[in-house]
Order: sequence, then structure tokens, then C-alpha cells
Amino acid sequence: EGPQRAPKMVPLYKVLLAMVGATAAAHDPDATDAPSIEPTRSPSIPLAPGATSFIYSGYEYRALMDNVTVQGTTRTCQDTYLPIIDGWQLFSVSQDVAEHVIAVYPWSTDVLIQGKSESKSTGYYTANHTEPGSYFAKPAFDRSGEEYKPDNCFAHILIRRPEIPTTAPTAHPSASPSPAPTPSPLTDMPTLGPSVSPTRTPSVSPLTDMPTQAPSRSPSQSPNSQAPSPSPSRTPSCSPTSSPLTPSPTEHPTWAPTTNSPTLSPSTPHPFSRHPATSTPT
Repeated sequence: EGPQRAPKMVPLYKVLLAMVGATAAAHDPDATDAPSIEPTRSPSIPLAPGATSFIYSGYEYRALMDNVTVQGTTRTCQDTYLPIIDGWQLFSVSQDVAEHVIAVYPWSTDVLIQGKSESKSTGYYTANHTEPGSYFAKPAFDRSGEEYKPDNCFAHILIRRPEIPTTAPTAHPSASPSPAPTPSPLTDMPTLGPSVSPTRTPSVSPLTDMPTQAPSRSPSQSPNSQAPSPSPSRTPSCSPTSSPLTPSPTEHPTWAPTTNSPTLSPSTPHPFSRHPATSTPT
């Protein structure tokens, strides 16, 4: 008999990873069984709705034309020459970029062109096409001085710049950030719980110190008074008159008139009379 082989030793780091995974699973059933030994060096950042750029592997990518959304499916067209944006650049053809940047999103077009010059450029289909990431046979862009334009309306030119990391990331970022934020805060005291459907033309300052807690969705276009009623009716009339018809309205009117010919000047009954007089006493 030949010599027996020694049992294969399991690396210590694998044992530790298994222990970490078991401990995490015991506290959180949805936790990862075991963390990755080699995590992604430059993980992609989730895109906000309406985003016009995409970060991958240390670079930020966008189309040369403005307002081309990464997740847009409606095709847009650059039909004029545009200069390269300051800080951005054309770059050499890369299959890695084709697979991880171009093919994963529709980019509001069918083809994205990459390359440093007209003769050294190529294009790949976006997710807007049936074969995303596949090679486009006749890609090209035209150049006029220092400005560039795709030679087809169904393509955009892809440019990039080194990723600029933030020095002070948001501690608790919004789950639904604004697609078009302002460059600086508009006020020192922003609203903590802003309205989902804000007023398009709000007043510059509050009109009253005691605003209505539950305002009407269809307010009167021409209110009779700027001063609110001290005791407003709980069931106001849907068609109010422009001004009161009498200085002393009935406090508790009936739902329907008792006669079609009301008395113009009704008499005041005697306090001890049960029925109003029907004839003039003699």
C-alpha cells in the first residue's frame, strides 16, 4: 500500500468567513451568508430618476449632448456640432465600458459611440436595442474644428471624466432625491415635510397668522372678505350670493319653503298666541 495522503487543510480565512456568515444569519435571516473575499473596488452608484451621468470604475460617463437621461427610453437626437465639456474627454474604445456602461441602460438612444478620433471610434448598442452591448458595424462621428456630432440621429457620443468623490457624504440621504436639485439651498429653514403637490405660485409671505389646517382643494376665486368668519357654517352653500339678501337672516331656515308665496312683511305673533291672527279684530 502506498503512503496515505494527509487531509487537505482548510485555510483559516475561510473558516473565519464561515463563522462570520453563521453569526450574521443568526441575527438577521436576510443577511449575506458570507461576505465577498474580493469586494467590488468601484461599485456602481444607484441612479436617481432623470440622471444624465453614470459612474463606473472610477469614471463618470455621459453623452456629449445635454439632457440625455441614462434611463431614458425615448430616443433623442444630436443634430448640431457641440464642443467637449470642460473637464470631460473622449477616450479610447473599451469593451469593458461597452459591457458595464453602454449595455446596461437605454441612454435615450440606440447606439453610443466611443473613441478618440473619427477614424478610431466604434459604437455599441444600448439597452434600447434588442442586442445591448453588441458591436455596431458603422459607427462614426463628424468633427468641425473642436466640435463633434454623430453622423446618425440614432446615436450619441459618449464622454467621461475622472470620478470626483465627495469629501462630506450625506449621513442620511433621501430615498427619492430631486432629479433637478438647486445648486444651493433656497432657505435657511427648509420645510421638514414638504407637500407632495406644492402651490405653483405661492405667496411671498403668509397671508394670515392662523392658516387653515385643512384648506379647500377648490378655494373661491373671489372671496367676499379677507377676514375669515368667526363661526363659519359647517355646510356652506355651493352657490352663495355676492352679498346678503337681508340684514337679519333666519338662524335656522327650513330645508324647503313652506309656501310658494311667502309673506313680504310677516307680522310678529303675540307671545301668548298659539296661532297667528286670521282676521282683524273689531
